[in-house]
Amino acid sequence: MRSSFSKGKIPSTENDQKLISSAFNGNLQEVRDLLRAGADVNAQLDNGATALYATSENGHFEVVQALLQHNKVDVNLPRSTDGITALYVASEKGHYEVVQALLQHNKVDVNLQRSSDGKSALHVASQNGHVEVVKALLQHNKADVNRQCAYDGTTVLYAASRIGHIDGTTALFAASKNGHLEVVQALLLHKKVDVNLQRSTDGVTALSI
Repeated sequence: MRSSFSKGKIPSTENDQKLISSAFNGNLQEVRDLLRAGADVNAQLDNGATALYATSENGHFEVVQALLQHNKVDVNLPRSTDGITALYVASEKGHYEVVQALLQHNKVDVNLQRSSDGKSALHVASQNGHVEVVKALLQHNKADVNRQCAYDGTTVLYAASRIGHIDGTTALFAASKNGHLEVVQALLLHKKVDVNLQRSTDGVTALSI
């Protein structure tokens, strides 16, 4: 898979470039040294990827922690090409410890949606069957379990149920075919979930798949 780091240009200073590279590679000591030397914690490549994004994508938990401790880190800074944040990419990849660390930051926006299609971290974690990540996201006090995809109105529950769909099966069966039964169950246990919420494009609900 082509990395986001390989697409970028050199940031404004040599230390900024090294910070993103070191974070991408999981080099904790280098990251700490570069931050102490004044590297910009929010330096971005031409696609908007930051050190926090790069290391979250690769699941480097200790590096994520080090970056989050910096008082100027922008935990919600998205890639400019598609609006993907560190939380989104960590949720997509199933990096549970990284997701937990990001969720503990007091300024994280758990419901931010990707600009290209309106999916949130909860959408993509549910769709990919990352049950522990889904549970961690749902435990955040501002998590919106009914947040709909801005593109077509798809709900989180629909996303989890749709994967593995076979004609004539129930939503729970369809989800279980791809290992997503636990995800659907976790979503259904949330006290605010609306199982009847319809997708805006065709009125389909998770239960009618």
